[in-house]
Amino acid sequence: EVRLSVLVTLADIAAGKLAGRSTEPRICQTLDLDLHLVDQPTGPGFGLGELVRCRSRIVRLGRNIVMTGFELFSSAGSSPFGFGHAGFMASANPEHVQPDGGFPLVDEGERGGLDRPLAERVGSWRLDDGAVVPLRVENVNATGALQGGLLALAVEESVFATAPRARLASIELRYLRAFRDESASARATIAGDIARVEIEPGSRSPNELLP
Repeated sequence: EVRLSVLVTLADIAAGKLAGRSTEPRICQTLDLDLHLVDQPTGPGFGLGELVRCRSRIVRLGRNIVMTGFELFSSAGSSPFGFGHAGFMASANPEHVQPDGGFPLVDEGERGGLDRPLAERVGSWRLDDGAVVPLRVENVNATGALQGGLLALAVEESVFATAPRARLASIELRYLRAFRDESASARATIAGDIARVEIEPGSRSPNELLP
């Protein structure tokens, strides 16, 4: 089964690359993202080594704000198993400029793979009612902040810490601040089938990036 946070990370990158073409030369930042599963990502088409595809498009284009929609497909399916939307804005920081040539929509480089679960690779850990994602060099985006998909991991891990048997089918994220100088600490409150998670600056661990 593919974790929801992995799918959020994929969608954030795919839709963000498309939105970034409209905000050049400035880097775009994620404002919000929602993802909803039509079917659980498990079974045929979701085996080890099989590809999950994300198809994104621009829904509305403004001077500084870009709204996108996206759909998710397994390697075995022609119908999307998930869909969602993501909003982006051009960074107001003049130092946040894309590299020469921007971020290419088609990446010809070699594709790697995770050799361990995402939460372990990221270095996150669970609390009694939440989880922490640390600030590490490999966890940040082009602006030096924690990557948006990894904040979804913090949300997901906090829900699992509170309700170990939970299965997430939908997530809505609002990026109200960037985590550039501290880790992200998420705590979940669950009522019925709905979890509400708030993310705040968290304490450091010895393996975190220093400012």
